[in-house]
Formats: sequence, C-alpha cells, structure tokens
Amino acid sequence: MKKLVLFALLFLFVVPGLRAQDAAATQSSKNSRDNVPCPKAYLGMNAGINNPNGLFGFSFEIPVKNGFVLSAGAGAGLWGTWAYGEGRYYLKPCQRAWALGAGFTHSTGRRNFQPGKAMSTIGGPEHISLDLLPQTNFYLAIYRAWNLGKKRNKIFADLGWSVPFRNKDFKQISGDPITQNQADKVRQWSPGGLIIGGGLYFGIH
Repeated sequence: MKKLVLFALLFLFVVPGLRAQDAAATQSSKNSRDNVPCPKAYLGMNAGINNPNGLFGFSFEIPVKNGFVLSAGAGAGLWGTWAYGEGRYYLKPCQRAWALGAGFTHSTGRRNFQPGKAMSTIGGPEHISLDLLPQTNFYLAIYRAWNLGKKRNKIFADLGWSVPFRNKDFKQISGDPITQNQADKVRQWSPGGLIIGGGLYFGIH
C-alpha cells in the first residue's frame, strides 16, 4: 500500500513537470522555426498508390505567389517511367496545412512486358507478353502538410483522383488472346483512379 501511495505521489509531481518541459520544448521549437524564412523551393521524395510520379519518385515545389506553387517530378511504377506537372494552392503561409492541386501525369509504358504468373486466355492459363502503352492523365488532389524539424522541412499526405485520356491502354503481343475478365484486371494496373500517397520535402533556402 505504501508503494502505491509513493507511486501516486511521484506520478502527481513528475508528470506535470514532464508535460511542462514538453510544452516548453514544443514552444521553443516553434519559436526557432518561426525565425527561419520560408524556403525558396522544396526538394523531396514521395511514394504511394497511383501517385503522379509512380510508386516511388522525386519531386520539387517552387513557390510562385500568394500560396500558389508549381510542382513537378518523376519516378517509376508498373506502367514504366512516370512524370508530372502540377499547380498547387496552399491555404497557409510557407506551403503548410491544406492545399488543392491539379495537373497532368504521363507514363511511358513498357514494351514486351511479361507478367510473372500465367494469365487466363481462351486456351487456358498461359504466359503471355504485353505492350503497356504510354498514357497521359489529368488529376485533382488535396494535400495536407506538417512541419518537420526546425528548418521548415515538411511531410505531407495526398488524396485524389486521376482520369486517363485514352482507353486503349495495352496490346497483347504473344500467346492466345486473354479473356475479357483478365483484360479488365490488367487495366486495373494502368494509371488512373484513386490516388493515395505521401512524402517528405526538404526546404531549400
């Protein structure tokens, strides 16, 4: 019982002190960051599902005026090399908090792509080859950015929707013709639809 009372007293005295220290450290970090000017540009990396620059890539932001920035980047995905260009508008200074974005993404496609498993064809399961055709999309996205460290670096997450300009997204070049159901599954690999991603930006001063 005495140990319990001692522990309770220790908890009552120590925890408020720790919380005060944590609050002071947070305020100190904020004050330190507030003294750092907004970056002239950002350079970073991002990854995600159906992201504008593929499964993983690099990108940059250049502030233009009054919260508006230009962003571009390149990366790699199942559908070849990806590249994008976008306009983004942030609701708070220094490219923070929420932002709205719209842009275009282009994927180069892949020639003689051979899926790792047998595909359903009219003649049964079979290994085939496909040409994944180049594709250009238009997309809209929302972003949320958070501070990272004292140098105005940031992390961000994005959510959006991408629409392709063409529907003929692949061509079979070997094997028996694949079934319609299998073709629909292949099209699900192509750029377009829900965008979910995130990344890290380093401020350039």
